[in-house]
Amino acid sequence: MVKLHDLKKTPPPWITYPETKKVLETLRMSGGEGRFVGGCVRDALLGHISDDIDICTDLKPDAVMTAFGNAGVRVIPTGLKHGTVTAILGTHKYEITTLRVDVSTDGRHAEVEFTANWQEDAARRDFTINALYLTEEGELLDYFDGINDLQAGQLRFIGDADARIEEDRLRVLRYFRFFSRFHRGTPDPDAIAACENAVGKLGQLSSERVTREFMLLLEQRNSTDALRLMERSGVLQAVLPGNASLKLYGKLLELPTSSDALQRLCVLYNGNLEWAKNIATYLRLSTRFEARLVLMCAEDLSLLLSTTEQKAELYKLGCEVFKDRVLLAWGRGGHTAICQSYLELAENWQIPKLPVSGKDLLATGMKPGPVVGENLKRLEKDWIASDFLLSKDQLLVRIGSSNS
Repeated sequence: MVKLHDLKKTPPPWITYPETKKVLETLRMSGGEGRFVGGCVRDALLGHISDDIDICTDLKPDAVMTAFGNAGVRVIPTGLKHGTVTAILGTHKYEITTLRVDVSTDGRHAEVEFTANWQEDAARRDFTINALYLTEEGELLDYFDGINDLQAGQLRFIGDADARIEEDRLRVLRYFRFFSRFHRGTPDPDAIAACENAVGKLGQLSSERVTREFMLLLEQRNSTDALRLMERSGVLQAVLPGNASLKLYGKLLELPTSSDALQRLCVLYNGNLEWAKNIATYLRLSTRFEARLVLMCAEDLSLLLSTTEQKAELYKLGCEVFKDRVLLAWGRGGHTAICQSYLELAENWQIPKLPVSGKDLLATGMKPGPVVGENLKRLEKDWIASDFLLSKDQLLVRIGSSNS
């Protein structure tokens, strides 16, 4: 059992911010009430500080906008149709959402109605541990036994798991992401069965939403078990087809070094270049991330290089891709001491800049044209072979000797 913090005795820091008090006072002065909800409450109970402060209120969205406008607080109608506005006070952002119930849904978007009933609002949420409310005085409101689930390390959908997923099928991926963070022991059989039942409809989700959830999952320290469950249930193949290697992935996470979500994605699919080239079919990564993933998979990095040869690879690839390829090689079983030495070089050696330029070559009397680029490439090759020791003057002398 996990010991939870007493939020009356030790309130989270954000509850005492003057900006927070201003938000709650503004709602109160307009005849409403504000309660903290969701991740900020859950994390506070576990002793973690969240940057995302979500507040629910029984005021309608228009009344919330008016209240903050009259109080001189900047407020943005971030999702007014669904009852959400964002109040900005100094460096703090507060997402404030009117209590609501889902009227209809197509598994991607919901039509909502506003309510004044806190339990009805809780009932439309995904998991019991995310349906916890906290008053300014530190009183917890738990309508679906979320506190006990948080203590026991159990992740359960609220009510009928199939119904919760039918409301928003992205909850399948959210289940596995939260599983990696909070669950301990045997997974809830009803949750797994509901996720399996939804596999055939996951293709209807937008690639942007899938990408965000999947990359957040990969960031989790204990994501291997969640991915294994996804593979068994058919979810992994449904959202990201390919020959996944959970064995390699597990090895990567056990290494005595850190890795980011993109590196983990690459290792999960064993650095398959053709798969990486087609990643846009399934995930909506940034252009830079797509290019980095392809470069990561494009060529294996030899672990038999001398220090001089390692520097040459670092210069050619850049620090980021060099590290990516080291991690891929290490995850595939590369010798730990060798891989660590490669990474230490990448951390400590500053990649130098070629000391000559095209302008320098023109100053020697060389005529403009392709010959300038050809000579620069030749000098760069000589410079690299010298372990980057040849100076500008030494390189320019070589131009003179080649022209004589």
